[in-house]
Amino acid sequence: MTLSYRWAKNPSIVLLNSNLEEFRRSAPISRLPKTFKEAITVAHSPEDWARESLQMHQVYANSACTISATASEGPDEGLFRSRIVQETLIGHIKVQFVDGKPRRFDVWDQHHMQRLTQGPLTDRGWVFQERILSPRVLHFAKTQAVWECFEMHKSEMFPRWSPRPADAVYTPDLKAIDAFFDDGHRRTAWAKEEN
Repeated sequence: MTLSYRWAKNPSIVLLNSNLEEFRRSAPISRLPKTFKEAITVAHSPEDWARESLQMHQVYANSACTISATASEGPDEGLFRSRIVQETLIGHIKVQFVDGKPRRFDVWDQHHMQRLTQGPLTDRGWVFQERILSPRVLHFAKTQAVWECFEMHKSEMFPRWSPRPADAVYTPDLKAIDAFFDDGHRRTAWAKEEN
């Protein structure tokens, strides 16, 4: 599991070599930001970050699922939001046609999925890499949870099917580009681009 979140402007707690032993003896979980507590993640030292950040393409590509704090401005906001249930419902219109048979039509905003998967987190430059490379992403958006993988987008509003996302950048089609690379792995192509 991996976590995609927006960094705090002034972190309240940071794991460094200087406090590593203290954290090993007794990790100060109560001092962790809300998002960390909810996602149960681990921070790294600056030296570890310098080394490991070069491997992020492998970390996200090999993650079973990336938990995305999409709607959070920072790590203290957490994943879960108070919300209005009606925001997860689909509108319905019943129309009687000339043949006398009534038909029901579902009504939704064509940019629904795009709005759900965009938020403060998507302002981060690294989030594109995290999102495209992750085989599965569970977004905690402002109004509902959204599942995104190579094959589909699903949301609480559309649990069985989903309208085609309006934002071409984040479609399952783009995530499924493995077949276009000689070794079958988009993460390898990404690494080639980075080097």
